[in-house]
Amino acid sequence: MNTLTLTTLARPGSDRLPVRSFALQAAAELRRHLRAPDFAMAAIALPLFFYAIIGISRAAEPVPGGGTVGGYLIVVFSIFGVLSVSLSGIGHTIADERARGDLRLTRVTPMPAAVYIVAKLVFVLVASIAIIVLLGIEGAQRAVGSPLAAAR
Repeated sequence: MNTLTLTTLARPGSDRLPVRSFALQAAAELRRHLRAPDFAMAAIALPLFFYAIIGISRAAEPVPGGGTVGGYLIVVFSIFGVLSVSLSGIGHTIADERARGDLRLTRVTPMPAAVYIVAKLVFVLVASIAIIVLLGIEGAQRAVGSPLAAAR
C-alpha cells in the first residue's frame, strides 16, 4: 500500500512570522480593491456622498444633550462606511474567490492561512481609517456652513 507523505516547506528558523508575506499579500489586497470601481464607489464614496447630502444641510442644528446633528451624522456615516468596507472587504471577496476557484489555488501555495486572513484585515483597517479621515475632513471644511472642530 502506498502512502502519501506531505512535507512542509519549513526552513530553518520557521517559527518566525512571515512578515514579508503579510506585507506583500496586504499590498495585493489594497491594490485589488482600489482598482475595482464598484468597491471604491460603494464603500468609500457612498458615506461621503450621504454626509454631503444629509449632514451638511443640518450640520449646525443642536442636539438635546449637547453636540450637533453634523457631529452625530459623521459618526453614523463613519460606522456605515466601516461596516460596508468590512462586509465587502472580507465577506464578499472571500465568497467571490471561492466561486471563482481562487481559494483552491491559494490552498496549494505555501502561504499560511493566517497571512491570507490578516492581509484582508489589514486592508479593512486601512480602508476604514481612510473613510473616517475623509469624513472628518469633509465635516471640518469651512465651506459647509458649520464646521466641526478637529478635536470633536
